[in-house]
Amino acid sequence: MQKPPKADIMSFDGNPLNYYFFMKTFEDSVEKCSEDGSLRLHLLIQYRTGKAKKTIECCGMISHEV
Repeated sequence: MQKPPKADIMSFDGNPLNYYFFMKTFEDSVEKCSEDGSLRLHLLIQYRTGKAKKTIECCGMISHEV
């Protein structure tokens, strides 16, 4: 049995019209496949651009070892 192809995740630039599609694709491609919160956060930052990226980049510096 073959695995279905992984969906390409579009970058999210903060446009509210693209938010639902971005989050749905991100959840299906990343969240359901990884329990590693640090990796998911890193990828969430990676797939954002512009103001949307700058808004959450500082979250990457927060330690998950609290």
